[in-house]
Amino acid sequence: LDQPEREFADTIVGEAKRLEDLVHSLLAFARMPDPRKEKTDIVALVRQVLENLHLEWEKSRIQVTCQAAAEPLIVDLDPNQIRQVLWNLFLNARDAMPDGGSLHVSVEAIAGRDVVGVSIQDSGPGFTPEALQNLFEPFFTTKAQGNGLGLAISRQIVQRHQGTICLENAPSGGARCIVNLPFHGS
Repeated sequence: LDQPEREFADTIVGEAKRLEDLVHSLLAFARMPDPRKEKTDIVALVRQVLENLHLEWEKSRIQVTCQAAAEPLIVDLDPNQIRQVLWNLFLNARDAMPDGGSLHVSVEAIAGRDVVGVSIQDSGPGFTPEALQNLFEPFFTTKAQGNGLGLAISRQIVQRHQGTICLENAPSGGARCIVNLPFHGS
């Protein structure tokens, strides 16, 4: 193949991959399985996902801090589904800081509320008022490359765990996501 044909073939392959990813996301959204809950240390799970993304943090020049309880916080959850939520939220934060920045994650049992809260705060630009109203709507995206299903799927997963998820502009700047999951002590 000559150069123009090769470029055209690469474009076709790239678009086919993008469509394949979209179909997988649509299927995940439409046929979300019920959670297969097991006793899981949410602190260890959060730390594991952060560690799995360490190359992304380095490449993107993002400083990550994680503040969590020293003791395990055992939550009845589907570790694969909650891992997917965390992965999505962490990568969204990375995408919001293309020139580097900071990400602060905290995991704590919230006294008197029977929940474990996972807070993810980035130093990106935060959200516009329009975005805040639509972030969890399927197919809404603020990204040039995105299908707008990640947050909709994440909300669906968290709700199936009887939890809550919210996104807001942090008072100190940037965006903050808070995921609360039911917790009844270790």
